[in-house]
Amino acid sequence: MRAAIPLLLAMLPLFAACIATDTAHAQGISISQKAAHDSMVVQLGEDGTMAVTHTIKPAGSPRQLDLLGGTLENLAIKSEDGSDRQLTTIGANDAVLILPSDQRSIVTYEIGDRLEMVDGYWTLDFAYRERVTFVMPEGIDSLYTNGDLTNLDGKSKIACNGCQLKLEYSFDELQSFIDLEWVDREFTIGVQSLSEVEGFAFDQPTKSIVLDVGGDNEYLNVTIPLELLWEPYMVYSDEERIAAYVETNNGTHATLVMRPETAGDITIIGTTVIPEFTAMVPLAAGLLAAMAVPLFARLTPR
Repeated sequence: MRAAIPLLLAMLPLFAACIATDTAHAQGISISQKAAHDSMVVQLGEDGTMAVTHTIKPAGSPRQLDLLGGTLENLAIKSEDGSDRQLTTIGANDAVLILPSDQRSIVTYEIGDRLEMVDGYWTLDFAYRERVTFVMPEGIDSLYTNGDLTNLDGKSKIACNGCQLKLEYSFDELQSFIDLEWVDREFTIGVQSLSEVEGFAFDQPTKSIVLDVGGDNEYLNVTIPLELLWEPYMVYSDEERIAAYVETNNGTHATLVMRPETAGDITIIGTTVIPEFTAMVPLAAGLLAAMAVPLFARLTPR
């Protein structure tokens, strides 16, 4: 009988949870202290699925672990040695109750309906008050967090502290390069977007680059050689100025990020442009000719 008392005490929070209504959510039910995380990992899939792993620190009393919203599948809990643990859920899979243990607890589950396909991008609105590591699917080299371009540079993970973000990624973004010859120089402009660039023009007198893009509400990343066109930049969609920002500037190139609402001409205007060397040649020739006339006149025999 004495041996059963600790178990009964540990199960009291479960009895309290049974009193709660079916429509209550974990955020509104607090039957125990919150579980302390060692780590939390969210693996994002190619098809918009999520595989979630919570690693929870050992505790001598029951702990409540709030789960991510959505339709959960394959919910399980194990000890760090791999042995199965008793699974006690709260509400409609809103949380789990982790019973006392001297080992870390590993809670895993999958969610198939949290990411949405929006304008060609898998999109996740995410909020969880822990440090979360996101593992991106293979083939993703860059993504957008709260609208900011994040280049993975060969890595597969990003971390978010006290995490609240909007994450977007796509397997269909195109990376293209536009070669431009100006006088005796060659420049390459990089373009990344879901749609192909249908037209391009460089106008030296107006210090501008014009791109004809074919997609609505798509991210457009343009990498510009600074020798060709220097920042800061102003960006227009047709004739309306739109928001854009320089994500990176490595001293030789600047990457400009924007998201035009509609297809059409995107005009990027810089503050300094490569000089028009060819315009200086006739000017220099004219000056030399003007100087040569009086000199020739002095040297002509009378």
